[in-house]
Amino acid sequence: MKKEKKVKFKGFTLVELIVVIAVFGLLMAAALSLLQPINGVFRSTATYAEGSAMVDNVSKYVEDNLRYSNRLWIFDSVSVADESTFVDDYTKKMEGQFLLNNPDKASQPVPDEKIYVMKIDNPEISKADLEADTLAKTYLGSGRITLWTYDVATSSWIAANGSSSGSPVRNKESAVNPAFYNEYSYTTTLQEGYSDSSKDVSNLYLKLNLFYNEKPHDASRPLINTNLNNVISFPLVNLVSNQSVLQEQIFVKVGGTVDKDNPISVFRYNYLTASTAADANIVDGVDIYFVFTKPPHIEDY
Repeated sequence: MKKEKKVKFKGFTLVELIVVIAVFGLLMAAALSLLQPINGVFRSTATYAEGSAMVDNVSKYVEDNLRYSNRLWIFDSVSVADESTFVDDYTKKMEGQFLLNNPDKASQPVPDEKIYVMKIDNPEISKADLEADTLAKTYLGSGRITLWTYDVATSSWIAANGSSSGSPVRNKESAVNPAFYNEYSYTTTLQEGYSDSSKDVSNLYLKLNLFYNEKPHDASRPLINTNLNNVISFPLVNLVSNQSVLQEQIFVKVGGTVDKDNPISVFRYNYLTASTAADANIVDGVDIYFVFTKPPHIEDY
């Protein structure tokens, strides 16, 4: 009788299993290291697309407000000691100068116009930040745009809920979507543009730079410059004609009475800084304020 051979099945030893697992671990680590740059590319692309859209939207908001303004006072690179006083004073100055002293309208209702004050909260960049191409995290959310609206017909300020107020109240705490500032900060540079043939202003240049909060959970990490910026140039359509700033005939009060016989011409556009404003409430800074009106048909558009 033939004797059957016993077949022995040999398995892996513990040492061999450990070696196999270690090899697989090394292969996985190598694969992940190769995929990491690809991950970074996708994350950077998403950040770029989001940031680019935000910069475009903020730029467009400013341009849409100012392009068709028919009276415009700019206060560039300033800080105000009392913002409420500043906003109220210069709104009333524009109202008194352009809208209330015209004797031709004495028998007519007060002009149904609005005066707007728009502020760009501009962060100050230190020399160290400029050299490092970063911005301190304390500036996160900087670049917000706020808006005040004054109704000339009712001599009152319009609040966000539509109610009226006797003192300046912001019509919009953040005129642009607040979500645009959750992980970003904007720096703004404003400059007048001139025609080639003269020194007369013809348009405005606005440059926005975007900084990103790459490490939101690390308070020590600064905001980084995304190198995303937008430079817009727009003509002052209702303020400049043939490179000359338009003037408006206004009347002044003499002894409390409007002098109907001696109108004076004043510029509709004025670009001011702390040194040219001659106002103790205005000092050197970085914020930008615009006091302006728009034609009624533009307001209703």
